Amino acid sequence: MKWIKGGATVPRGVYFNARMWEFVQFEKGEPPILPGDEDAKYVKVPAALTLLAGPLGGLVFVIFLPLVGIVGLATFLVYRVAKFVTGGKTGNGVVARTR
Repeated sequence: MKWIKGGATVPRGVYFNARMWEFVQFEKGEPPILPGDEDAKYVKVPAALTLLAGPLGGLVFVIFLPLVGIVGLATFLVYRVAKFVTGGKTGNGVVARTR
Protein backbone atom coordinates (compact mmCIF):
# COMPACT_ATOMS: atom_id res chain seq x y z
CA MET A 1 0.00 0.00 0.00
CA LYS A 2 1.57 3.26 -1.17
CA TRP A 3 0.86 6.39 0.88
CA ILE A 4 0.67 9.70 -0.99
CA LYS A 5 1.23 13.04 0.76
CA GLY A 6 -1.24 15.90 0.59
CA GLY A 7 -0.55 18.51 -2.09
CA ALA A 8 0.70 15.90 -4.55
CA THR A 9 -0.54 15.81 -8.15
CA VAL A 10 -2.18 12.44 -8.77
CA PRO A 11 -4.05 10.64 -11.57
CA ARG A 12 -7.86 10.71 -11.52
CA GLY A 13 -9.56 8.35 -9.10
CA VAL A 14 -10.71 8.00 -5.51
CA TYR A 15 -8.33 8.59 -2.60
CA PHE A 16 -8.84 7.91 1.12
CA ASN A 17 -7.46 10.11 3.90
CA ALA A 18 -7.02 7.77 6.88
CA ARG A 19 -6.54 10.53 9.44
CA MET A 20 -9.74 12.44 8.59
CA TRP A 21 -11.73 9.39 7.41
CA GLU A 22 -12.73 11.08 4.18
CA PHE A 23 -12.76 10.15 0.52
CA VAL A 24 -11.59 12.55 -2.19
CA GLN A 25 -12.66 11.97 -5.78
CA PHE A 26 -11.27 13.70 -8.87
CA GLU A 27 -13.31 13.95 -12.05
CA LYS A 28 -12.63 15.47 -15.46
CA GLY A 29 -11.96 19.19 -15.39
CA GLU A 30 -10.74 19.27 -11.78
CA PRO A 31 -7.08 19.78 -10.94
CA PRO A 32 -5.97 16.44 -9.43
CA ILE A 33 -4.11 17.85 -6.43
CA LEU A 34 -4.73 16.18 -3.08
CA PRO A 35 -5.93 18.61 -0.40
CA GLY A 36 -3.95 19.27 2.75
CA ASP A 37 -0.30 19.71 3.56
CA GLU A 38 2.46 17.09 3.69
CA ASP A 39 1.12 15.73 6.99
CA ALA A 40 -2.05 14.50 5.25
CA LYS A 41 -1.59 10.99 3.87
CA TYR A 42 -3.79 9.37 1.26
CA VAL A 43 -4.07 5.97 -0.32
CA LYS A 44 -5.62 5.30 -3.74
CA VAL A 45 -8.77 3.18 -3.51
CA PRO A 46 -9.36 0.66 -6.31
CA ALA A 47 -12.54 1.20 -8.33
CA ALA A 48 -13.87 -2.28 -7.50
CA LEU A 49 -13.54 -1.61 -3.78
CA THR A 50 -15.34 1.71 -4.17
CA LEU A 51 -18.25 0.03 -5.98
CA LEU A 52 -18.45 -2.66 -3.30
CA ALA A 53 -18.14 -0.35 -0.27
CA GLY A 54 -21.16 1.83 -1.14
CA PRO A 55 -23.83 -0.88 -0.96
CA LEU A 56 -22.17 -2.52 2.06
CA GLY A 57 -22.17 0.79 3.92
CA GLY A 58 -25.88 1.18 3.16
CA LEU A 59 -26.55 -2.36 4.36
CA VAL A 60 -24.84 -1.61 7.68
CA PHE A 61 -27.12 1.40 8.22
CA VAL A 62 -30.26 -0.54 7.24
CA ILE A 63 -29.49 -3.37 9.67
CA PHE A 64 -27.80 -1.72 12.66
CA LEU A 65 -29.63 1.59 13.07
CA PRO A 66 -33.00 -0.07 13.78
CA LEU A 67 -31.21 -2.61 16.00
CA VAL A 68 -29.69 0.19 18.08
CA GLY A 69 -33.14 1.76 18.49
CA ILE A 70 -34.72 -1.52 19.57
CA VAL A 71 -31.95 -2.28 22.08
CA GLY A 72 -32.16 1.26 23.47
CA LEU A 73 -35.93 1.03 23.87
CA ALA A 74 -35.71 -2.42 25.52
CA THR A 75 -33.08 -1.16 27.97
CA PHE A 76 -35.21 1.85 28.86
CA LEU A 77 -38.32 -0.32 29.40
CA VAL A 78 -36.44 -2.81 31.61
CA TYR A 79 -35.09 0.08 33.69
CA ARG A 80 -38.56 1.62 34.12
CA VAL A 81 -40.17 -1.74 35.05
CA ALA A 82 -37.38 -2.46 37.55
CA LYS A 83 -37.84 0.98 39.08
CA PHE A 84 -41.62 0.44 39.34
CA VAL A 85 -41.29 -3.04 40.88
CA THR A 86 -38.70 -1.97 43.46
CA GLY A 87 -40.63 1.12 44.48
CA GLY A 88 -38.24 3.61 42.95
CA LYS A 89 -35.02 2.03 44.16
CA THR A 90 -32.69 0.50 41.65
CA GLY A 91 -29.65 -1.44 42.82
CA ASN A 92 -29.06 -2.43 46.43
CA GLY A 93 -27.80 0.96 47.62
CA VAL A 94 -24.47 -0.44 48.80
CA VAL A 95 -21.38 1.45 47.79
CA ALA A 96 -18.27 -0.71 47.44
CA ARG A 97 -15.28 0.41 49.44
CA THR A 98 -11.70 -0.02 48.38
CA ARG A 99 -8.83 -0.42 50.79
